[in-house]
Amino acid sequence: MTGLAIAQSYTVTDLGSLGGTPTANAINASGEVVGSSKTAESSITHAFYWTLATGMVDLGTLGGNVSEAFGINSHGIIVGGSNQTENASTDPFIWSPTGGFLALGINGADYAVNDRGQVAGVSGNNGYAFRWTRSGGKVLLGTLGGSNTSPYAISPQGDVVGFSFIGNKTYHAFLWNQSAGMADLGTLGGINSYALGINSSAQVVGWATVPGANFPYHAFFWTKLTGMRDLGTFGGDYSLALGINDAGQVVGSADLAGDTQDDAFLWTAGGGMQDLNAAIPQNSGWLLNSANAINGAGQIVGDGTYNGEPHAFLLTPAGAPLR
Repeated sequence: MTGLAIAQSYTVTDLGSLGGTPTANAINASGEVVGSSKTAESSITHAFYWTLATGMVDLGTLGGNVSEAFGINSHGIIVGGSNQTENASTDPFIWSPTGGFLALGINGADYAVNDRGQVAGVSGNNGYAFRWTRSGGKVLLGTLGGSNTSPYAISPQGDVVGFSFIGNKTYHAFLWNQSAGMADLGTLGGINSYALGINSSAQVVGWATVPGANFPYHAFFWTKLTGMRDLGTFGGDYSLALGINDAGQVVGSADLAGDTQDDAFLWTAGGGMQDLNAAIPQNSGWLLNSANAINGAGQIVGDGTYNGEPHAFLLTPAGAPLR
């Protein structure tokens, strides 16, 4: 364990599983969590929906045998990917508490949804990023000159971030909005960059390669005013930022110096990169490896191990209600 000391402490909630290894991908303002879990049949993955009242619920599929959930908004609308027949490719879907599954097309997945119901996803064999609305359907986002794009997050205003192929095995992070189209966010001096999160202030996070042997990559924080900022590491070669909330708090994962272990982090402008393992009760049995998303209340979801076994977790700031 390394990194700066962290002032905030957290309680840890085990999210359970559907019989096998779970992954928590997103959390909404109400503390509801979505992700995927292996089922009792270890090769099969199903999307899950977790609430404090219900625990982990299997969402099922579009009719096939596989599903994954990647995003949820404050209305409980969930997006992801599922196949319609066994062993087929996954299709983008929207799931609602009242309507169940809605398939949006052939091949791909939906990765994010905002409170307006705008969805960011990818479809087609070549990977075409789109933004979908119920009234307007799919709008293709274009590329940075290459053949395909992948979106990963959408802001409350409908701006989309992800990465686009630009040629010669190279991908760059992009920010897309309706008025300006797709903009290249650059790199940290290396070859590739990938944008994975955005907030209401159009602050973008992700990871990018830096100069050096074996193409090390670092988490970044991007704004239109400052460009791409390197968030550093825990002394190792790698870090990646996976989520950001409207307060500018960033979560992700970084490897430790001289170790193969990854630790979950919280980054703030005032505190830098802080190891979340230092913010939970010691000797708890938990090792937090990756923080994947954070909501406005500061609740964090991610993946780790509990007593050596893979588990998904929810962190709630100490003193705050568990919702």
